[in-house]
Amino acid sequence: GTDLWAHLAVVFTHFIWEDEADAGLGGDTQEELEAKAANWQETFKNLEKARGVWSDQTVGTVFQEIDQVPFFAVNLVDKRWGVVSAAASRNDLADKGIPAKMEIKLGLPQLRRLREWVARKHEQESIDLDSVQPRMGPSQVTKDQGFHCLWPTPCLLHVRGKQLSSRDMLKLVPWHAACGDPGSVAEAKPVEFPQTASVAGNESERTFLLGRTLQADGTFHVCYCEYGKCDVPERFSQDAGNLMLDAISCGQVVCPENILKVSSPSWAPQQCVPQRSLPELKYNSYMTFECLHGFARDGIVGRSSFSVECLSNGALNASLAGCSRVLCERAAPILHANCIGCSMQPKYEDVISYTCEEGYTLTGHPQAARNFSRRCDASGHLSNRPSEQLLRKGCRRWEASVWSKCDTTCGDGKQTRTVECSTGHPGDCAENARPNLEQACHVESLCAPCKPLVLPHLEPSLDASISLKTTVLYQCEAGFSFVLDSGERQMSANATCKIREQGPQTEMMLPETSMLRGCIGWEVSQWSVCEHGCGAGVRQRTVQCSVDSVAACDSLKMPKEDEQCEDYSSCKDWLIGQWSTCGSVCGAGTERRLVHCPAGERCNNRILPPHERPCMGSEHCAWQEESWSRCDCVTGNSTRNITCQPSGLDSDCMSEERGRDIRACYQEDLDLCKKWKRSGAWLKFGMTRGLLALITVSQTLFLNHA
Repeated sequence: GTDLWAHLAVVFTHFIWEDEADAGLGGDTQEELEAKAANWQETFKNLEKARGVWSDQTVGTVFQEIDQVPFFAVNLVDKRWGVVSAAASRNDLADKGIPAKMEIKLGLPQLRRLREWVARKHEQESIDLDSVQPRMGPSQVTKDQGFHCLWPTPCLLHVRGKQLSSRDMLKLVPWHAACGDPGSVAEAKPVEFPQTASVAGNESERTFLLGRTLQADGTFHVCYCEYGKCDVPERFSQDAGNLMLDAISCGQVVCPENILKVSSPSWAPQQCVPQRSLPELKYNSYMTFECLHGFARDGIVGRSSFSVECLSNGALNASLAGCSRVLCERAAPILHANCIGCSMQPKYEDVISYTCEEGYTLTGHPQAARNFSRRCDASGHLSNRPSEQLLRKGCRRWEASVWSKCDTTCGDGKQTRTVECSTGHPGDCAENARPNLEQACHVESLCAPCKPLVLPHLEPSLDASISLKTTVLYQCEAGFSFVLDSGERQMSANATCKIREQGPQTEMMLPETSMLRGCIGWEVSQWSVCEHGCGAGVRQRTVQCSVDSVAACDSLKMPKEDEQCEDYSSCKDWLIGQWSTCGSVCGAGTERRLVHCPAGERCNNRILPPHERPCMGSEHCAWQEESWSRCDCVTGNSTRNITCQPSGLDSDCMSEERGRDIRACYQEDLDLCKKWKRSGAWLKFGMTRGLLALITVSQTLFLNHA
């Protein structure tokens, strides 16, 4: 206001004047300081304009005061000489070693002008800074006025003072608070609107309509805000007097259900026991009920407290139904999850449970959690809010296709498959739990059979092909053997049909790779021709180890490289004569011939043809017949001996000329045999030239045959 600008002076400190001697060294001239002062005056005027509380006539008065604000330029501190007092004399300056011309540069004349200005202000009016009250305008009310309002008439106040304005405002505060004190208790509401602007009046008295009386009794300060902005308690600093009120009663109120505590501006907060009576409630006063934790009026969040007010007719303005459990928003369903509680609106402490479907989890990781819960809290929200991703895409899992066929027909290969997150976006599932896109595989059913081993000096296999995993025993040729890494030798080894490395080729594999050299032994060439063409000589041959390393062959079994021989390939044939006549006319004899080698030649004695041989003479051989034997009663035949003579060998005679050696008995001999048989005597008889001989057990009879 105008009082502020009338008592304001501006001082530029830490300043050095510029004079002709040091022009351009960083000081300021008088003109430059006057320009700065004019800029500051313009800034002060703009501040007053921005407040928007002055009338055009009044703001002109304020601007005149701003134009009269004095500006001083004083440099009280110098780095070389320290603080210089405004009362310092030239002798004092000389004592400090300060040249006389520095008086101007230090601004001492300006400092003396500032001291004279302050002294003059004290002479014109006493300035008591301790009791100064801030005022935002020219209005000034008369103190200690008395005001009285009765219910139910409207409360209309007539405030006296000087230079009162239609822009002034009035405000009621409790009796124990002070006007303009920002630390006072909450402002009272004894009337319909305890803060209001003037509705009528002049500069000496203004009328303020506070409306209906709201509080039945009490004493209040009538605090006045002079011409200006009245948006903070500090500006209602003028106390116009006291207001006395009275009101109708609504009786005693009973505490409703689920209430933690009850409070009222007229008494301290207290616990609220259901059905217990509370202090009397008067017109336009109220009680505020605070719900228990998790409860609210009608269960609506934000209505954790409610008030009941006494109306002008002595009734309460609201029911005392109490508080109910806070309602939370409905739980959103989640894809691929079963929800218990989503179908109803949850209330405080209700639990909503989610469980992902079988195979699904919250993150797509197979080991991740499948369930979670949300609890309705006192703020009306469901706790443990799912992520936006879970709300939009639900529980998820990695979904893999079936494995492809193995990429090889035999041996080790790999299979592939596609793996996708069930949401369609791979980033929605846990990357570290993604199933493998490929895996190793092994195929044997389509493997080709192995070909038999073909190694040096190894006896060939009888099988044209050998199926996988089949083991075949291979034998070395005679005189050859496998030489193992240990140096041991063995004549045979088992080879198994296996897959070569990773496949798909197959081959017969031996127990040691050293066996792939084949069977090792001494190899011999064919014998050379015997050095003599007919008879004994010497032949030679080449003997070498079947591998480059001679040490691999057994030196003790090394075949000989030469030996004695007999060669008869160049021998001449023996000259052979004709056989002579057999030396015997009947029977065994000897035939002879001439055998000799051609003259001057060599013949093979080992194949010397025989010069004699046995022979049989038959020229004088004849069959000699003996007499017939007696008749044999058993066989009914007679026999005789026939021999070849004189050799006694039947083979010497012609068989076709040989006679009979057996014949049937004569009839009369046979009849006689029958006679004797009937007598029960064993007999044997024979016929010899008409003589019948009868032989019995007891006697022998000689009968003459007629």
